[in-house]
Amino acid sequence: MPFLLIPLMFFIVGLVLVAVFAIGIILLKMLIVPALLVVLAVWLFSRHDRDGRRGPRHPYRDQGAPRPRKNATHVTESHDDDWSDF
Repeated sequence: MPFLLIPLMFFIVGLVLVAVFAIGIILLKMLIVPALLVVLAVWLFSRHDRDGRRGPRHPYRDQGAPRPRKNATHVTESHDDDWSDF
């Protein structure tokens, strides 16, 4: 008789584990999905409001204007590049 109870206990424990996982997944969907939607909405609306008040965030956002040339900082060669030694 006890050997017949062991599979029944395994079955009941399995059902309890499945129920616990199902309740956990349902709670995650109920709590996390609305929170993510609220965070996404706040992020979108805050970016929308900020665009009109400030200027461009980067001085080179306008691709039509040429950028000023930067001077080289790690140059170790001499600058007399006249190719006279070849």
